[in-house]
Order: sequence, then structure tokens, then C-alpha cells
Amino acid sequence: MENKTGNDYVDQAIPHEAGHIVVGWVTGFPIREMAIDIVITQNSKYPQLGNFITASVEPSAEQILETPPAILDGFKLFLGGGLAGNNFAGVRAIDESLQDDRRKLERVGSESLEAVAERAIKIIEANSEAFQNLYAKIAERFLIVMNDPYLITGRHKLLNEKQLAECFVKTETAS
Repeated sequence: MENKTGNDYVDQAIPHEAGHIVVGWVTGFPIREMAIDIVITQNSKYPQLGNFITASVEPSAEQILETPPAILDGFKLFLGGGLAGNNFAGVRAIDESLQDDRRKLERVGSESLEAVAERAIKIIEANSEAFQNLYAKIAERFLIVMNDPYLITGRHKLLNEKQLAECFVKTETAS
């Protein structure tokens, strides 16, 4: 995929988060928003980029014990969706993102992140239009936020639940 923002960290994070979102959406895993943490310091003329966040529901240790296997499998696929998104886009994932996903995956099973990502990429391939829509929308919103002359430190929502849903609407073609 083409470089969307000119920042290597951002350009690997966007397909990672888009992968989480597509796989989560398709498997029925609740996704609330997509955001980024930004820190503005007086010592630097450039904002410091923090984590990209796909806000979702993560089961507690107690809930994991009571959750049906099919729902836990959807959670696993959601976690593998990040690496699958990077693989689908042909963009290397950063270790920090992968370690966080691995840590969460270990809570619910023994499958490797790579094995789950192999299953998750099939979901992305079957929903490639939604993935492309998300990729473009996240990049567009990121650039809008970064160009805000009044940008402040904090979590900045890139896409809310409604905007995420719009990425999954199939475009009608005239026949």
C-alpha cells in the first residue's frame, strides 16, 4: 500500500488498527472508536505521537472463564487482526504493537499471534473494500488532527462508532 502520511510509525499503525477493526466488526466484536494519544511539549516543535487505540471491550479474567469458546475465538481473531492488517497491506508491524497483542492473546489461549493472524487475514481479504475505506479514513482524519493549529495534549478521536460503521457500507454500482 502507498505511504499515506509520510510518517513511518503512523503508516504501519494505520493498517494495524484497520485490521483490528475489520476483523472485530465482521466477527461481531464491539468497536467503539479509533483514536491516537498525542503529547505536545514546549521543548519540541513537533507533537509526540503515542499509541493508536482501537477502543473495544476486553474481557476480564473472570469473564474469560465464563465466555463461550466461539466468542473467545472472535476476540482472538480481533487481536490477530492487527498483524493481519499489516501483512495484508505489506507493511511491517512494530514490535510494541505485536507484544501488546501477544500479551492479550495469551490471556485467552495458546495459539500464536502469527497463527491467529493467518486466520484473520482471510477475513480482511473477504472485506478488502472496508479495509481500504478504513485505511483512507484513518489517514485522512490523522492528517486533519495533526494540522489543527490548536492541537493539545490528549487522546484524539479519529473515528467514532458511526464513522466506523460507514466504512462497512457497500458502495452501490450502477448497472
